[in-house]
Amino acid sequence: MKKYYATKILSSVLMATILNLTDVIWLNSNNFSQAQAQRQQTRQTEADKLRELANKYYERNQTQQALFTLQKELKLRRQMGDSLKEISTLNFIGMVYDKQEKYPQAMEYLQLALTTLKKANISADIKPIIESEILVSVGFVYANQGKYEQALEIGRQIKLISANRIQSLGSEKTTPNNISGLTQSTSNIKADADTLYNIAIFQYQRGKIREALGTAEAVLKMRVTGQDKTGEREVSTFINALRQRLK
Repeated sequence: MKKYYATKILSSVLMATILNLTDVIWLNSNNFSQAQAQRQQTRQTEADKLRELANKYYERNQTQQALFTLQKELKLRRQMGDSLKEISTLNFIGMVYDKQEKYPQAMEYLQLALTTLKKANISADIKPIIESEILVSVGFVYANQGKYEQALEIGRQIKLISANRIQSLGSEKTTPNNISGLTQSTSNIKADADTLYNIAIFQYQRGKIREALGTAEAVLKMRVTGQDKTGEREVSTFINALRQRLK
């Protein structure tokens, strides 16, 4: 009988201990989750502040400070696993290097942004939009170097992505097999001139006056070749305004 009661008491003690340990483990787990969430929120706040600071540096042409700040932001975004913001930061770094006229570094970060986008677990509806935004930056870097053919090719890629997004709403996707009609409309002189002209305006808005002038002069040649008199006059006016800015 004594053995029975001893066993029963021991069982009760063990059960109480197990229940107590379970409570401790649950509390520790809950505390860990809360601490992890708090860390994530702290990183998010810090990363957002770094982006605001980088924007200010960029607007003031303090590009080295902007790069230093963006590298710190990039590290935080990666720690958080925030692919969207990581890609945005990579794109921004590329644009800062472009502003410094360090084109190889600019391309390196823009290509890294595209690679990260391909691997990222992001909605298929959003990916083409982000890809187009990065490609706009790539085209801009090409144009700033006077590489207009490459810039035009990027412009065609963007149009193709846009066409596929529209067609994905209900009709057949554009592929190399059915691209001929699209290629004819996007690779002709007028369409290419329009693309380059938009790039020239973008360069002007970014303060790249000399680069905008070079691009606009290339557009003018295309307008003349295409016998687009209205477009020719428009670009000529733009060129004259740019030349005045450079005096």
